Amino acid sequence: MMKTVNVFECRPGYILAEDLYLNNCLVLPQETVLTEVLIKKLANAGVPSLKVYLPSAAAQETPSSTTRTLPDFQQEYEDNANVLKDVLSDLAAGRKLEINRVSGVFDAVYTQIQHNYTLMDCINSMRSADVYTYTHSLNVALYAGLIGKWLRLSEQELQDIIQVGVLHDMGKAKTPQEILNKKGKLTPEEFEVMKKHSTLGFWIVKEVPGLKQDICNAVLTHHERIDGHGYPFGLKGKDIPFYAKIVAVADVYDALTSERVYKKRITPFDTFIEFQELGYDHFDPQILFVFLQNIANYYTGAKVRMNTGEVGEITSILPYNISKPIVRINDKVIDLAMEPDYHIEEML
Repeated sequence: MMKTVNVFECRPGYILAEDLYLNNCLVLPQETVLTEVLIKKLANAGVPSLKVYLPSAAAQETPSSTTRTLPDFQQEYEDNANVLKDVLSDLAAGRKLEINRVSGVFDAVYTQIQHNYTLMDCINSMRSADVYTYTHSLNVALYAGLIGKWLRLSEQELQDIIQVGVLHDMGKAKTPQEILNKKGKLTPEEFEVMKKHSTLGFWIVKEVPGLKQDICNAVLTHHERIDGHGYPFGLKGKDIPFYAKIVAVADVYDALTSERVYKKRITPFDTFIEFQELGYDHFDPQILFVFLQNIANYYTGAKVRMNTGEVGEITSILPYNISKPIVRINDKVIDLAMEPDYHIEEML
């Protein structure tokens, strides 16, 4: 039985009866199983009520729904990262890509993107500089899948974009490790070597029987930029494949928010500023806008450490200024857009 329930009366185990939107952005899809963390985040975001299936009715009316906990996601994430590690190691040793070895990763990512909040918690908890090469492609596939969902792509298009995300950096298996893991800025010569990974990746996936040409082309062109200053061809605007434009945003977001051997990760809010500065010269305007508006909603209710050392909680993120949220510290409410002496140092 479906029922409209005040958000403060919701209980863990209730199941959303319809997609939930905030500021015209999809926050949680239908059939999401609510947890204490999700309910708190929705309350902090100002959601007044939810249409839900009560647990007793949910089993009858939504038999396909299953509860996915953070440990479930973490274990599946770790298993998928290990698969990609083995595949990249085999490619580096000169073996060909066997697509059946990563088909389970494609399927897992497609399932995981139906659970926005648990998925994001998992990505944030599993970041490590030591395994970045293996987890990056997995994260990009997850972010790209979310972008595709937020753009309301078809099921087939979602499956395609996830495959591009998983496969986009396969060419790095052919890139020298001393360049991939260099602690410091690459020399111009080293950067030219690094840039070859997209072309190398194209030829790796091109040899896979039955893999769509659109997927291969997106692997080749995911470093192209709208203004024509990308590589390998310097394509502009509409000449860049659609899937490549999505993966470009997911790729840069994960790189900026990840710990690397040569740099510390930055907060999502600093990343939003970077995206706004790079702006629409680098990325497709529609894709970038949809991504930033949707990804920002996730961080409502998150705990943060400020530059003052104080710990606070994000209470609101305004759609017109997503890089400067409103933070509550004890009994103080601070609008970071109005208080330049305060900024978020770390996500907790």
